[in-house]
Amino acid sequence: MQLIGLLVGLIYRSLFHRGEEGVRRSPCILKLLLLLLSVLLYKAFYLRPYVPLTLFIIFGALGLGLMWTYSSFILSSIPAAWYGITAYLYWIFEGQKGALIENAIMIYLRATYISFIALLFLAIISPIQVSRILHRLGFRKGSLFPLLLWRITPAGISNMMSSLVLGTLKGENSWRRLGPALASMIEEGQNVWKINYYRLESEPLIPLEYSYSLKYSMLTITFLLVEFFLLILSY
Repeated sequence: MQLIGLLVGLIYRSLFHRGEEGVRRSPCILKLLLLLLSVLLYKAFYLRPYVPLTLFIIFGALGLGLMWTYSSFILSSIPAAWYGITAYLYWIFEGQKGALIENAIMIYLRATYISFIALLFLAIISPIQVSRILHRLGFRKGSLFPLLLWRITPAGISNMMSSLVLGTLKGENSWRRLGPALASMIEEGQNVWKINYYRLESEPLIPLEYSYSLKYSMLTITFLLVEFFLLILSY
């Protein structure tokens, strides 16, 4: 139960701990460029994955806060550690002489980088920006769903965590409590839909207003320049 609650808490803090603030308020084009350069950095520093990983850890700390960075790094490290350990054990059982601990560490760092980047870009997606884009593309009714999803999911996860804690206090088995916890998330979504049925069935006439942050836009541009400089140095 404690392990499940820990994982749920890490997911909540990694994706929904921050609201419409930080680098989430930077323009979409800058985020897309950041994602593109992060892929190029992975290829350029394949043998030195700690370089881009360190860069994005710093970016996450400055752009989303230390709590987000800590939670996302721990969450990213869980599958990465599994990949590294299993690869190392496989090499040993196969009798390969190249089964070095350094190779397993490199696998861990590469997997951590990929997972961390994925969490970073999920965290900086702005539901309001997505809604504005959909509205301008002509999907007026569909522009409401990103806003609804980003409101329902955190509340559902919060209810799920409360249900897990309640099961712990009652001494119930963790897997038996997981079903009611998931049911509470579904019920939360159904309640929100029922309450806002008429609003969701209508089309917004104009997109939502939005103000970008100059501070975090400049922070994103700065890291884009650093990424570009690192790419030049790698060749």
